[in-house]
Amino acid sequence: MSNEEFPRCCDATAKKSRFKYLTQIANIRDCYERIKHVTFATTTKRRAESTFVSEPMVSNGKQRLPKEGKSPPQPRQPDTYVPNVPLILTTFKERNPRYTDEDAAAALGLSASAFKSYLQGKPFTKRAQELALPKMGVATLAEAALKFDRQTDRIQIFDDLFKQSQDAFLALFDGAREIKETHVMLSVYPSLERLNHRPRLKRTMYDRLRAGDIVVRRIEQFNNLDRAVDVIHNILTFNPNHYDVRLLRNASIVFPYLQFTVVDGNSAISGGFHASDGAPHHDPFMVYVGTRYANFYTKVWEKLKRYTCELSTIRESEMLALVVAELNKLTDNEQCRDLTVSALKKLVAAHAEVIDEFPTRY
Repeated sequence: MSNEEFPRCCDATAKKSRFKYLTQIANIRDCYERIKHVTFATTTKRRAESTFVSEPMVSNGKQRLPKEGKSPPQPRQPDTYVPNVPLILTTFKERNPRYTDEDAAAALGLSASAFKSYLQGKPFTKRAQELALPKMGVATLAEAALKFDRQTDRIQIFDDLFKQSQDAFLALFDGAREIKETHVMLSVYPSLERLNHRPRLKRTMYDRLRAGDIVVRRIEQFNNLDRAVDVIHNILTFNPNHYDVRLLRNASIVFPYLQFTVVDGNSAISGGFHASDGAPHHDPFMVYVGTRYANFYTKVWEKLKRYTCELSTIRESEMLALVVAELNKLTDNEQCRDLTVSALKKLVAAHAEVIDEFPTRY
């Protein structure tokens, strides 16, 4: 390299070095601005959280404030149960041990490929429900869950006792061996026997009790004559080992509780407000699936039992005298107030003559 070319080379090298240096400085400044922005935002957020003021929490009767900088615990949202279609279909198939997937699909009116896709979690279409649910003996997917999903702990709420209870009870009673039920603190309403309310439920349970296929244990309070006639007919008809009725003598102790039914110690039904001016339309009821719920209502049932007297196992004359004495307390009802044992026996005999048309409620 000549002496003339040397300065030009040095100038070019210096320019490249200066450009590289300025670029590095610019990158460093850009990074600094970004870090400053993030730090400022984080610091502001922390300050805001540290000044959070909440309602005091109570523990063992003493006020306990949440630690500074921590949000108070949020209330747990209630679980929302979605019917498990694969489990429902699998249980339906398992209750028929000889069924293959193809047999189960045919029994439900579905194609084999559609049945397998529903087992794999494909959405259960409205058309598929219209085909399959009647074959399962239910009207809705919620009722199918009651009948075929006894594994998932949950609460299901139904909106109309009058319209929905028959199918819901039948679904839950399917395969049940024992039920415990209360029938107390109900307002007087016109006899639902005349309306033939829930005929399939009545007929199914009447036939199962006659066959000794189920055990029913009841705590009763008589608030109308029609129900008393039902119960007396049942006591005289069914084996007392399968139909056990106890008369509640002090109904005031059960005021906080709704009507309820415990099924096989693993599920329960609760609800049943009855209007005094007619049949119980639009009253909600709840179904609890899970032993923890059933255990709660079983404990309540056992507590109520302490305030009852036996009806099913005593002599007929004593039973009739006890029932008449209870009905005579309904002074606002002339028919009950003036009722005699002989008149009650005639009413029970008359009802027995139409039992095929109007089966009694269990």
